[in-house]
Amino acid sequence: MNLPVEVITAGKKLRAVTQDLTAYGMFIRLSPPLSVGTLVQVVIAPNGQRLVTTGQVAHSLEDAEARMLGRFPGVGIQFRDPVRPADEQFSAAVQRLLERHAHNQPTAD
Repeated sequence: MNLPVEVITAGKKLRAVTQDLTAYGMFIRLSPPLSVGTLVQVVIAPNGQRLVTTGQVAHSLEDAEARMLGRFPGVGIQFRDPVRPADEQFSAAVQRLLERHAHNQPTAD
């Protein structure tokens, strides 16, 4: 699922696009990728409402590795467990996006 996203780390805002999205995390196309272990804030804005949660870079895919795999460079972000109301809102929005995406997929024969 391609979704515009903003990644905030070390006071810098990076605009990017997701490649994959789950209830537990997302892969974000980003070159150069951030280092594994980097703490980030992730911002999405479905329906125009900015939602923020905190996550950590769980894996990183450099340009050369990505080319070999036929993928884009970027980072896998693992969301932290919801601890604030904003985290809960982010999690609920991701769940709605996933349900809507699944509903719009063609059924297999």
